[in-house]
Amino acid sequence: MSTLSRSPVVGAAVAAAALAMPAAALAHPSVYASSAPAGCTAPATPYTAAEFLATCATQTRYVFTNHGNTYLLRESNGKTSGGAISYSHRPAGIAAASDFNVFALPPEGPATGAQPHATCDVAALNTPAVIRSWQGVDPFYAYVPFQRTAVGIDDNAAGWLGVVQTATGVNLGAVPDTDAGRGAACEALPGANAGSYVPADLTQNTLASWSSGQVHLATAALEEKLAGKDAQIAALSASGTVGASGSNSAEQISALQAQIAALRLDLRSLKLALPSRIPSPGGLARNGIALTLAGPAKRTVSVRALIGAAQAKKLGLRSRVLAGKSVVLGADGDAAFILTPTKAAAAGLRKAKGSLALAVDAATGDRHNLVSATLGG
Repeated sequence: MSTLSRSPVVGAAVAAAALAMPAAALAHPSVYASSAPAGCTAPATPYTAAEFLATCATQTRYVFTNHGNTYLLRESNGKTSGGAISYSHRPAGIAAASDFNVFALPPEGPATGAQPHATCDVAALNTPAVIRSWQGVDPFYAYVPFQRTAVGIDDNAAGWLGVVQTATGVNLGAVPDTDAGRGAACEALPGANAGSYVPADLTQNTLASWSSGQVHLATAALEEKLAGKDAQIAALSASGTVGASGSNSAEQISALQAQIAALRLDLRSLKLALPSRIPSPGGLARNGIALTLAGPAKRTVSVRALIGAAQAKKLGLRSRVLAGKSVVLGADGDAAFILTPTKAAAAGLRKAKGSLALAVDAATGDRHNLVSATLGG
């Protein structure tokens, strides 16, 4: 595995380079490990660099890139193998079907220590067949996540929630999505002990934080314009002429406030909201699911409802996508609508027994949001 410099600039450069790679080159994750000082304390002054570094612990960090999503993880859970699979040194010609065996399974490849999800280390979830079942023929992780939310590294909770419930009987949709809640559910399983639950490694930086400099450059002029308009309003208000005979200050302020509102609306992130009552699979088949969406005004947003590949196969569906719709946000940036499954998906949903993990995905331009739920949970 490649070793990088300790400089965080190098880590960012690696991330930027990975993002610039063609999509075909990012078919599988690349995980690069580096060492960096952590937990340092400054000795009494004056002190040398060597004296300062002597107070530090050495921490492993992982630059994790998958399908253009880049995270910097800190090795914080003490598990240094069995995590994300790195294909960064995959020899040419190895079939995708054999990648998992070569790179993830010991002794040939114990996978890396990068673990962006919490896990439960019990026999029911540790077999290669179960690990692969939520990922199909394109495995990225050498484990089954034990949490109900995705982390944003090309993962989808709908893929593993059903697998966890089938293998262990645990419905993660009904478990508090905290380390304490997940830990209690894990340690109650047969064969588990106090160390079976493994929290996720800490996230130090995400793609969003790495690109924040670019975002700042793109929005700095807009923010400056907003600040200027705020200053104009303050000056007009302080002039004492608002409402005075022959003054147009009130009109100016009103116009400026409208411009500010429009500018701030354009900066909104995309936010998808599920209803307070999640339908059952049969209810979704009959009536669809009511959703609300907020984001930049008048944008066209692509919305999809999906289930895991294994669940789709079990229901006799050719596609994981149950429903899709293009939604145009209003002038206020909001929209309310019902997402209705296709005829084939509705027929499959009517066959479903028990609960079903669902993910709803919304995307427009540079903005994306994904939420997860359990149908009938």
